[in-house]
Amino acid sequence: MRADAAVPTRRAEGLHPVVQSRCGQGADALGGTDLGGSGPVGRDTSAVHRLTRLHGTPHEVAGMQGAAAMHPTYMERDASGEGGYSRSAGGTGGIGAGRFGIGASFGPGGAGGSAGTGSIGGSVGVVSGSTCVGGQMNVGRIGGYSSGWVPQHHRDITLGRLKSFLSTDAFASANAASVLHAARSRESVRLSVYSVPPGTSPNPKFSDIVGVKPFVPTSVGDSFGPSWSTHWFKLELSVPDSWRGLLGPLLLAWDSGSEAMVYTDDGEPQQGFTDHRNEYELFHTVPPGGTCVTAYVEMVACGMFGTTDGIKAPDPDRHYVLKEAALVVPNVPARQLFFDLTALADIAETLPADSAAAADALYSANRVAALFRPDDPATWPAAAAAASEYLGPPSARRPGGAAAEAARHKVFALGHCHIDTAWLWPFSETRRKVARSWSSQLQLMRGLGGAGGNSSCVGGGGFPEHVFAASSAQQYEWLREDYPGLFGRVACAAATGGFRPVGGTWVEMDTNVPSGESLVRQFLFGQRFFQEHFGSRSDVFWLPDTFGYASQLPQLMVGAGMRYFLTQKLSWNNINTFPHNTFVWEAPDGSRVLTHFPPADTYCSAVTAADVLKSVQNSKDKDRAPGSLLLFGAGDGGGGPTEAMLQNLRRLAGAAAPAPAAGGSGWRGHGGGGAAGALPPLVVRGPSEFFEELEAHARDLLTW
Repeated sequence: MRADAAVPTRRAEGLHPVVQSRCGQGADALGGTDLGGSGPVGRDTSAVHRLTRLHGTPHEVAGMQGAAAMHPTYMERDASGEGGYSRSAGGTGGIGAGRFGIGASFGPGGAGGSAGTGSIGGSVGVVSGSTCVGGQMNVGRIGGYSSGWVPQHHRDITLGRLKSFLSTDAFASANAASVLHAARSRESVRLSVYSVPPGTSPNPKFSDIVGVKPFVPTSVGDSFGPSWSTHWFKLELSVPDSWRGLLGPLLLAWDSGSEAMVYTDDGEPQQGFTDHRNEYELFHTVPPGGTCVTAYVEMVACGMFGTTDGIKAPDPDRHYVLKEAALVVPNVPARQLFFDLTALADIAETLPADSAAAADALYSANRVAALFRPDDPATWPAAAAAASEYLGPPSARRPGGAAAEAARHKVFALGHCHIDTAWLWPFSETRRKVARSWSSQLQLMRGLGGAGGNSSCVGGGGFPEHVFAASSAQQYEWLREDYPGLFGRVACAAATGGFRPVGGTWVEMDTNVPSGESLVRQFLFGQRFFQEHFGSRSDVFWLPDTFGYASQLPQLMVGAGMRYFLTQKLSWNNINTFPHNTFVWEAPDGSRVLTHFPPADTYCSAVTAADVLKSVQNSKDKDRAPGSLLLFGAGDGGGGPTEAMLQNLRRLAGAAAPAPAAGGSGWRGHGGGGAAGALPPLVVRGPSEFFEELEAHARDLLTW
């Protein structure tokens, strides 16, 4: 830009609302508008700072407060100067950054000049031009550099902005989290409770309480305890008339700060509530106003890890406050955008900062954040389209596909829920953890994920691709005894492939201290149970969380009809690191089993980009094995996969897809595959299928 060129004047109302509220209408400078600035600019100084709206609409901005400029909708970019900023025309260069300034240091000046200096938030700004020194930021101009949107090159600042834009705590009343609900009503939930006397054993069942015991009124904010006590809530739900026409499912939001489980009014358990899961789908669509429904919630005064925060001795007198009980209609388009932006930010932060895929993810995330105005639903389709350019269209975001299946190395994702049969809680609580965790997986198979469904056992909708594995015949037996209807639904889902019983032993046992006879009985009774109730024996010995491995285990596995072994704990050794992730384990008698330690070093992944990437990078045998298993879902204290994990799995699969859907319109001329080659392709498999593929395509595996 020439120093004497006219710059069209624009007024503050053209700006994003966040910035407009912080900018005044100051004096003209260089023919433009110095918004909130007061220092004149020398005519022979063309120190220019561009602040470009992500929507691509140009604005002339000067004197902008630093805090306003930090909004995710805005970016900084140079006009022509070396070192990242512009320089003077014929004078000394750089942009001054004063009280409202932006920038830390600037590029070299023009011929014969010295570099200008500046500081963020400093009290005095300096522009070394031939005619003036300004104490305020002098001028900003948009236009001339690019007709389109300009990316943000300050990676850490941008990631921080994105985190603020996604926070469900700070700024949650104004950012993306502010529109996750289309409607919410506590007043539509009438609560009453019956508290079981502490120490009652065994835990009373639904039929022992409902219609038998007296319920008394209660409300959100009341406290319930002591530790391990049980409290049955009756919820009389009424759909408000004002919700007529709302689109989306009807949810029950529940947060007691503890574990709980929701039941239908006929006593059938439906889903667990935990600190990872606090919504339950009542109806796929909002029913007419005035519709009344009764549900029950069994609350237990304990958390996922007992009655303390962290791994500590139990607190015998802990009480839990009921924080929320409400009817909710989710804002489905806004939630999908929230998941989109979360995945993009995760990829951008995880991949190497200097990689093209990370830069593209950051570009896309910033663009989505700019287009997505929470208070203007008309902007949401454009934001969703921008996300699809990197992640792929929603209909194509599924693990698998021909190209992913053909990839040399891929990550096999499998839902999992490790429940310690005995740890920080009594056996009676393990029995309920099993029901809460496993019912939640059946619910996910038919919940908010979209069209489809695994089987008639769980209904339509949800995540048809979801496959979930759980071990320990003892836990299945407890479920059969305590919740026969739920056990029948699990057996039905097992028959159709969504639910995978695995392990072949009675519990996930220690293998160092018990005698050989004890270990033989573990396999004998475990395999007998799986054969009787699920029609087949397990071919995978599943032992992710034990502290020792007898050398004769392969001999016992082979004798029990098993060919494969999975564990995790040995890869956590803090003395000497085991040299393999995929190998053949041989017993002293020569019995051999194919063995795998998931390279992500966890059986409780949240399906983050970091865990997916680590599944390849940390594999010590990726030259010999064609893939790695990624076990995801809250574990140890139960819980299992959540909707957020499955949503992220879909988006990471779309971003990693080697061959995105044809005919798309993404930045590469298609939709999706933005991280192809940087993230490994993702597929979904059950335990046996994973090992069978490993066995078929591995080469020259080493024997231990």
